[in-house]
Amino acid sequence: MKDPWSTKFELVHDCGDRGSVVSGRYNAKNSYGAYEGFQTFYYDQGQVYLEDEAQLPIIEKCIRQTKAKTAEIRRLSGGP
Repeated sequence: MKDPWSTKFELVHDCGDRGSVVSGRYNAKNSYGAYEGFQTFYYDQGQVYLEDEAQLPIIEKCIRQTKAKTAEIRRLSGGP
């Protein structure tokens, strides 16, 4: 990141077992000082992976955990 202090984050959430994997989106400035647009990142066991270099098992783990959490929230709230 050219200017780490100006990096913006959104949709950051735990998507692993007890915080083992974190997923989110970031937007950072390029060499010209312009924002590049939000990109997905994954954090797993001390390593950060960008969307295009993330390992498939990490992505699958996030999707599986997110679906399970969403189902639990729906169940507890009485939703569909």
